[in-house]
Amino acid sequence: MSEMYFQGLFPELTRADAERALLDAGIDIPPVDAEMLDRYIGFLQHDDYVEPVQRREHGGARW
Repeated sequence: MSEMYFQGLFPELTRADAERALLDAGIDIPPVDAEMLDRYIGFLQHDDYVEPVQRREHGGARW
């Protein structure tokens, strides 16, 4: 019901809108690469949010 009340009240924002706004503001967001992931995962491990993964010889992650 609340969705019907707010429909048309707020503009619809898309990824293209966000990318254009960032570009117009001079904000550059680098692509995600192995170096960035290593840095983020290292931070999470350092602060004990995640534990280091034991290396597996074959296969991927097992949930």
